Amino acid sequence: MTRYVAKPFSGEVELDGHEFIDCDFRGATLVFSGGKPPTISGCELAGSKFEFRGAAANTLSVLQGMSQRDSGLQAVVRASLPGLLD
Repeated sequence: MTRYVAKPFSGEVELDGHEFIDCDFRGATLVFSGGKPPTISGCELAGSKFEFRGAAANTLSVLQGMSQRDSGLQAVVRASLPGLLD
């Protein structure tokens, strides 16, 4: 794990397994691929976005499908992830 403190970032930034403290993300694409969760604390995110790849993207796809009204699984998603669909 790499620890970044008060560092500016732009462009594509890999999040998996890293620690970001008081960093400044400007126009960055924050990429999470489903590895070890990052630590992000006290950071500024201006004009930035998250992108999910690999295992993380697959997990989001499953949750999106389960959360559809016609899936019959919305209650399961709500129970598993309280506060997410409120």
